[in-house]
Amino acid sequence: MKGHGKDVTIDASGAVVEVEEEVALESVPGAAQAAIKKAAGSGQITKVEKVSGGKEIAYEAGLRKNGKRSEVKVSGDGRLLPED
Repeated sequence: MKGHGKDVTIDASGAVVEVEEEVALESVPGAAQAAIKKAAGSGQITKVEKVSGGKEIAYEAGLRKNGKRSEVKVSGDGRLLPED
């Protein structure tokens, strides 16, 4: 599908460890959207991915502010999570 990416991480035994799927910001839970928008501030949100793996679903957003790129990772309830 155009503009839609999906990355799958598989361990040595062939088990799926993590799936990252590009999604629209509007499809992200409200608390996570708010946290992403707050992190972006006056910058631009360039990409949002839903990250599934383990017990929790998280959301990663690519940000661009003042020409610099960064990334933020949040939980569905809007908590900031450490980057991998």
